[in-house]
Amino acid sequence: MTTMQAVIVDPNTGTLATERVPRPEPRPTEVLAKTTVVGVNPVDLAAPLAS
Repeated sequence: MTTMQAVIVDPNTGTLATERVPRPEPRPTEVLAKTTVVGVNPVDLAAPLAS
């Protein structure tokens, strides 16, 4: 099984953690893009805590 590194947001605390997860297989109408740098918006971190 091929894996990828993912950033996971803990819904209870809003903290970020990196984990190895299975790499998804794209459907025929989708693409899987390799990224080297990502940004995180502070509002995105607050969203799980708002619900």
